Amino acid sequence: MKWIGKHNIFDDLMIGGVLLTPPDPTYEYELTLPNNDGSSGQVLTTDGNGLLTWTTVATGSGVTMTNGVNDRVMTATGAASITGDSALTFDNTGELLTIGDAKIRGKQYAYNSSLVSSYIELPSVNAFGSGLGAVFKVADTTGTCSGAGLWIEGGDANGTNQAGGNMHFKLGTATGSGANGVFEFLGGSGSLIAKIYDTGLRLPVADQAIVFEGGSYDTTLKAQTSVGADRTITLPNATGTVALTSDIPALSVPVTIGQGGTGQTTQQAAIDALTAVSGASTSDVLRKDGSGNATWAALPSNVTLNGTTAGGIATYASANTLDIESTLTYSPNTLTIGDTTNSSIEIITPLNGPAVRGSVWNFTNGNAGGGTNNRPGQIVFNSGMGTGDTTAGIYTFMGGPMNNPSGGTGYSSPTTLASIYGDNGAANSTILKLQDLNSTRDFFDITVTTDAKTTFRNIKGSAGGGSPDMLIDCHGKLELNADGGSINFFTTSSTAQLARIDTDGLSFRDNINAGIKFEGATDNGFQTTLSVIDPTATRSIDLPDDDGTVALQDKGYTQNVVLPIPSSYQFYLYYYNSWFTAMTTTLRFLGSSAHADFTFTGANAEYVARMSSFVATRACKLKKLIWSGYASYGVTSITSANMEYGFFKVPITDGGTSAVTVNSITATNNNFTCGEFIQHQKTFVFSGSNATLAEGDGFSWCMRANDGTSSTTTQLRGFIYGQGTLEIEYI
Repeated sequence: MKWIGKHNIFDDLMIGGVLLTPPDPTYEYELTLPNNDGSSGQVLTTDGNGLLTWTTVATGSGVTMTNGVNDRVMTATGAASITGDSALTFDNTGELLTIGDAKIRGKQYAYNSSLVSSYIELPSVNAFGSGLGAVFKVADTTGTCSGAGLWIEGGDANGTNQAGGNMHFKLGTATGSGANGVFEFLGGSGSLIAKIYDTGLRLPVADQAIVFEGGSYDTTLKAQTSVGADRTITLPNATGTVALTSDIPALSVPVTIGQGGTGQTTQQAAIDALTAVSGASTSDVLRKDGSGNATWAALPSNVTLNGTTAGGIATYASANTLDIESTLTYSPNTLTIGDTTNSSIEIITPLNGPAVRGSVWNFTNGNAGGGTNNRPGQIVFNSGMGTGDTTAGIYTFMGGPMNNPSGGTGYSSPTTLASIYGDNGAANSTILKLQDLNSTRDFFDITVTTDAKTTFRNIKGSAGGGSPDMLIDCHGKLELNADGGSINFFTTSSTAQLARIDTDGLSFRDNINAGIKFEGATDNGFQTTLSVIDPTATRSIDLPDDDGTVALQDKGYTQNVVLPIPSSYQFYLYYYNSWFTAMTTTLRFLGSSAHADFTFTGANAEYVARMSSFVATRACKLKKLIWSGYASYGVTSITSANMEYGFFKVPITDGGTSAVTVNSITATNNNFTCGEFIQHQKTFVFSGSNATLAEGDGFSWCMRANDGTSSTTTQLRGFIYGQGTLEIEYI
């Protein structure tokens, strides 16, 4: 059995009940089949040279698998058996490896209100009591050797002038009145050598010190060997060098001059001496100027201070009276406004005068103080924290619409523009809400909850109206990046999914009767909807790797029809200039006329029922006809003839006896010279309205030999042998 390309007409070969389809015409090879039908279970194998033999396929013992549950990692339990380990799982989607209660995550993850690229979680339970809970340990198993070091390293930077990764160590957070965790550092023997609390660093071992590297020599900071009580050393709020006791010179103690009085003769004498200085007046006092000189000056008027709040800022109350405010205090770098009760605080810029626009209030933080790669300052707004089941406070931004679009002097009423707050629930959330100026019950919000899940909503809370629209107007590229996840479209319920886009493509899996609508070249009320019939199993439709138009189940696809041959020959042309059909004898009453529409009288109406080579079973369009054949002439002197083909659309009526008009079908290439015993192949392409057949219409093709005269009595006796194949398209 040898394939040598494809036949020009026959694509397939039927042997008994087996259909063999040859490959692409560019391949040529020969296969030799075995001389028997083989045994049960055997397969055909080739020796590489086209010789096929029956071969028995060996079967293996296989591997036994148990506990096959999603995400479990398989471990061997024998030479040919594996089992899914319940204590060892791997989630490929979340890149999560679980070993018992320990978790190792290899992709982006939300931790401590920040995103981390990977995450390791070690379990700990109350059963440990005061034990260690979880341990990282480097164990040497290579025999006698020094202990190995444990290295934990932050990420190195890439690029130019990029900061290296930070190293963060976080203590566990206490609940209620419990104490927060403590960093404990143990020596090789397991004894405690240092602790770090919320309040500072503690060195619990006697004579411990902090050592500073200073180049060739070290500087050690330590307490005295014997300390009689707890001591506190407070560093000043200044920049400088600490002085040693040996560097501080002896201090002279100033002498204070008192107010004088009975028995204070020494102080009184000094006062008497001072009052004798030239230029002094009654009630004058000594004042020191900016140059360090003391002069006499009048005593200033007495000023009364009301209030004793430490750090309180004084405000003018009346002449010679200042109030020390208890709700307005200042300590280094901290300005405090308000009291400890539930009060509201307002900071208001003054109302500007007529024809002056409103004030601009700028919050400006200081730039970095020079140097290399120093970060700028930060502005932090802290709304304060609640207790129990309450969240932090709310950030509210107020504004208002125009009071009068055409202008005027009136003010509009302020309303809420936006707010930021935390929300309690099954999962605590952060919410940014933008409200409609026309109705604060209509709003748009963005909610961020567990695992950075983000939700965009627009809510119609006011009475009347329908569901609100959401418009994304992008002047550039709009990109939705699910980062390997999915993009889901829902209706009013988060469980009613309209569509899903993921790495597998677009899915309408849970949206019953959903389809894809296409607008044609004209924007009108007509669309094409691509949908499916309710499937009874999972289906897959593959589009071909080609350009073209998709055919429908009952229209739009083509079919080849092999036209019948009534005898050993296809046409018998007995006379010149007479038309003959492929299904019957001469239609000589057409005379010597050129091919055109023709009407059969009622007396000859029966001819239309026998002249058709094809009758349409439903509406279709005639595409083309390919004819292959040759001619044999019964007149010795004739070796070739000028052949003409003609084609008709034939209406057929059951029981019809009235006159019938058959319509000429326009075709290409319908004249050619046909030599005797020479192969010919012609393709006729149809066009025009007559090439469309309704159900029940017939198709007739005719031939005549035209010698250029009008005579229809000259004999030709041409036998035309061959085969015709008609291509039709259902509509």
